[in-house]
Amino acid sequence: MKPDSLSVLLEQYITLNHAITGASSDSEDYRRRDLGRRRYKGNLLRNFFGFWSERGQPWPITSALAIDWVSEGSNPGQPHRDRHRMFAIRGFLEHLRAAEPATEVPENIFRKPPRRTPRLLSEQEIVRLMEAPGQLRRVDPFRRLTLSMLLGLLASTGLRIGEALRLKNEDAHLDTDPPYLAIHESKFGKSRIVVLHASAADRL
Repeated sequence: MKPDSLSVLLEQYITLNHAITGASSDSEDYRRRDLGRRRYKGNLLRNFFGFWSERGQPWPITSALAIDWVSEGSNPGQPHRDRHRMFAIRGFLEHLRAAEPATEVPENIFRKPPRRTPRLLSEQEIVRLMEAPGQLRRVDPFRRLTLSMLLGLLASTGLRIGEALRLKNEDAHLDTDPPYLAIHESKFGKSRIVVLHASAADRL
C-alpha cells in the first residue's frame, strides 16, 4: 500500500470517529471537552503514520509494529499514555482490517481493574449519617442542615454527588405532580429527569 493510500484511510477514520462521537451529547461544555479528546486521538494516529513511514512503510501492518509504537517513549509513571495509544491504534487497525484483511490488531493488554463490590448501607446507617451533621457544634446551623439534606437526597434519589452539588433552585420542581429534579450536564454531558418521592419533595 502506498503511503498516500494509508493516509487517506486514516483521515477518513478520524473524520468518521469525530462524526459519531461528536453527536452523542446535548451539552456544549461536554462537546468542547470531547472535541479535545477526539483531536488528541487524531494526533496520536497521525503520529503512528509518521512512525510507520519511518520504519519503511511495512505492509501489512503487524501487531509487533503497533506495540512498538505504543511503547515508544513509554513512561511507567504515566501508564495512561500507553493505554490511550493502545486504544487509539486498535480502533484504527480494526477499521483498516475491513479493507486489508492481513492487518493485525494487537491484543489489548490494558485491562480495567474489576470494580469493588459496593457497600450497601442499611436504613439505620443512613439515618445515623443524616443525623451526624447535627453534632458538628462549630459549624453554622444552616450548613449542618444542608449536609443532612444532601445525604438524604443522595440516599433517596441515587444522584451522583456531582449532580447534587450542581443543583440550583430552578432545577427543583417540587410543586409538580410528580415532583422532580432536572439534572443538567450529567455523565457524558447528558441531561435527565429524576422523579422524587413525595416525602423527599416535602423535606426539600
